[in-house]
Amino acid sequence: MFHLLIAILISAAGCTGARFTSSDISQLRKGMSISETRIITKTTPIYTLSFTGVNAPDTYEIQVYKLDSGGYLANYMLAYRNDELLYWGYPYEFARDKDPLLNEMGEKVIQQIMQYKAAQKQINQFP
Repeated sequence: MFHLLIAILISAAGCTGARFTSSDISQLRKGMSISETRIITKTTPIYTLSFTGVNAPDTYEIQVYKLDSGGYLANYMLAYRNDELLYWGYPYEFARDKDPLLNEMGEKVIQQIMQYKAAQKQINQFP
């Protein structure tokens, strides 16, 4: 299995509820750069996670957005390899893909988001 070293960058500025819609998703294309997708989404991700391959020089970045589907908000992820859009979808779509790399990326992202939310919850308990 492909193992990843993780450097987590959670954008505090992005935690303001950045959203994008299904019409934005329909414009995404594999191979787009991060800057090209940012023009389409018109928002900043709520989380950005960076990974470096252990046995390869590849760098990976996962951006997590809040997808607005007619008032229902869900996490939606865009995954990049070396600044090119590799895959995008809901967390469960990463988990069920046949590619073990995408499976592992999805698992790591979800774990890190849960840890971040737990830490935020503890911080918010103090007056």
